[in-house]
Amino acid sequence: MTHDDFILGYQRGRLGSSVSALLMFRLFFAGRIREKRVMISLIWWSFALLLLIGLSTIGFLYLPALWA
Repeated sequence: MTHDDFILGYQRGRLGSSVSALLMFRLFFAGRIREKRVMISLIWWSFALLLLIGLSTIGFLYLPALWA
């Protein structure tokens, strides 16, 4: 992509980016991420995801089927 295409896409709002969560976790566990801020964010994000999965499982097991 040329610089002019980038500027044109940015001005029109058609430029986007995405981050692969699986790739980030793979790089994190391989030890290739050196920035502390990114590592702390990944640790908190993974903790929150595990907590959400655990609470959802507990909720579906203990709540009545109508509420779940």
